[in-house]
Amino acid sequence: RNSLSVIFLLAAVATGNAQMPVVSLDSVLRAVEGHHPELRMYENQARAFDASAEGARSWEAPRVGAGFWNTPYNTRMWRNGIEDGMSRNAMGQVMVSFEQMIPNGQKQRAKQQYMQSMSAVEKENRSFQLNRLKSEAKTNYYEWAILKQKGAVLKESENLISYIISSSEIRYTYNQDKLASLYKAKAQLAGLQNEQTMLQTEISRRNIMLNTLMNHDKTMAYEVDTNVVIAGYETLPIDTAGIVRNRSDIRALERSMQVNRLNQNLERSRLKPDFGVRYEHMFTFGGQPQMFSLMGMMTLPLARWSAKEFKANARAMEYERRALEDRRQAIANEAAGRLAMLAAEIANYKRQAETYRTGIIPTLTKNYKASLLAYEQNTEDLFVLLDAWQMLLTARLEYLDKMQNVLRVQVDYEKELEK
Repeated sequence: RNSLSVIFLLAAVATGNAQMPVVSLDSVLRAVEGHHPELRMYENQARAFDASAEGARSWEAPRVGAGFWNTPYNTRMWRNGIEDGMSRNAMGQVMVSFEQMIPNGQKQRAKQQYMQSMSAVEKENRSFQLNRLKSEAKTNYYEWAILKQKGAVLKESENLISYIISSSEIRYTYNQDKLASLYKAKAQLAGLQNEQTMLQTEISRRNIMLNTLMNHDKTMAYEVDTNVVIAGYETLPIDTAGIVRNRSDIRALERSMQVNRLNQNLERSRLKPDFGVRYEHMFTFGGQPQMFSLMGMMTLPLARWSAKEFKANARAMEYERRALEDRRQAIANEAAGRLAMLAAEIANYKRQAETYRTGIIPTLTKNYKASLLAYEQNTEDLFVLLDAWQMLLTARLEYLDKMQNVLRVQVDYEKELEK
């Protein structure tokens, strides 16, 4: 969080406003990547698999034992003696034992590689979640920027309608205007002020959402840059190879396929034998010679009754690998289709916005100016002027709605591409 505070401080110095710094979209995205707790969760899960992989080469703990061996219950027989006139050797031993299983090196390597591959899957899952969080941050940032532009339009309109009201009050004093028209203008002014209040509420919601995504103080206030970048995605060809290369969910599936392959290797390695050694030393009673036992051991996993499970698991994993391959192809195909549809939507919204910018708004601006001039020359009624102003305001707000649609679909496009 310290780095995020530095970003805001630098932004405040750059804007000369320590209370409301302007924070760029790149700064927000960096803060999301660096501080969101969900991303740290995936990082820690990956570290957990890495830590488990470090222990994959360990051996089983040795076994030690001690106790009586071939010892009679009759304690008199533990010592040398004479029985029925004949000498009798002592019977019984105290035994200590040591046993150590020696793992198969191929098994250990297979297990270690499997655990390491699980870590890679978690890292790709982190990238997938990061892409989702960045898309959410972009959406809120762009919506805030459009809301600010709408606020500027409403403020400008408020100044215009205030001027019209002032002029109308003077004209009404000299019986040059109607009282109903003046009331209508004042009602429209109150409506503008109400819309500005609602805009501020929406801006506050985006502010809180961005602070949440950056895992920062929810009350931290700042401004966003309204100079948003409109990309030309509608002109780009659909690159299926690029989709497969860039999308983290596809890469996660490829990692899962690798995990599946390594898990198959791990199952096959279980068919290989393990070895062990057992040493026993006997302290005999009655001064008899000390004895020992040294044995080597080997498991027999290839036995028919034990190998069946391992072979069945390996076959099952092969079918899982094929399912993952089919899923990868399905995601790539669906992504290509969505990108084509999103590109068409972007082109459509851009054409609508351009129509507003170059055709509708300039025409309505001329209509408003003509009505205002006629009103000032007492050749036009206030109702006509208010209608012209209302149509212009509505067109300007609708233009911003179209631009917001362009940015919304642009974010969806970038989410598909993971840009």
